Amino acid sequence: MTDPLAAVPTRSPRAILDELAARAQRAAAAGRPRPEVALYLASGPVIAGRLLATGDDRGTAVAVLHIGGDHGAPRVATVRLDAVVAVAHDLVTPTVAVGPVPGRLAIARALASHGPAIAAGLGVALDLRVADGLDDAGLRAADAAAPLVGAILTRLASDELGRAALVMLTGVTLGAGRDGQVGKDGAVLQVIVPNDPDRAWDERALAAAIDAAL
Repeated sequence: MTDPLAAVPTRSPRAILDELAARAQRAAAAGRPRPEVALYLASGPVIAGRLLATGDDRGTAVAVLHIGGDHGAPRVATVRLDAVVAVAHDLVTPTVAVGPVPGRLAIARALASHGPAIAAGLGVALDLRVADGLDDAGLRAADAAAPLVGAILTRLASDELGRAALVMLTGVTLGAGRDGQVGKDGAVLQVIVPNDPDRAWDERALAAAIDAAL
């Protein structure tokens, strides 16, 4: 089991809150709860709630938290970030797993289903694989990304520049990890998508990462 405390980032309260604010936006767009935080102020009070946003207003950095109220009249607090000396938050935002964990073989089959269309565009087949050793979060992330990766590769195979880049490869491996990254290991394109749903790449971000790696 991976220890989430093994790689705790050493960042300023502002940097942490900016990252959590971006996560909050993605969570809200997906219908998931925004991250909970507690802000410890230099003057002593603690303000707790769900982080909505961070930003700068007339030269003052601020964070906005949902701290209560009802659905029709939510109560929010705006906090100056220069008054925050500590931030308490969960390292991993809890997510609700829906349905059984997909199997590696099922994901491999879904990815391989795009093989014929890719081969038709390239004139040669690519070896499409799923990385070994994925945990449950990794399997879910790879399962969600497989159709996107397949569609992106199919489009590239039908484009002149994309085809020129893909024919230099022998295969593509789809995996998942804490941070998303795409790169080449020799003639194999390694596509590692984020295993946290709150940081999942959409098709545009995934396509941009693949284009940059090629």
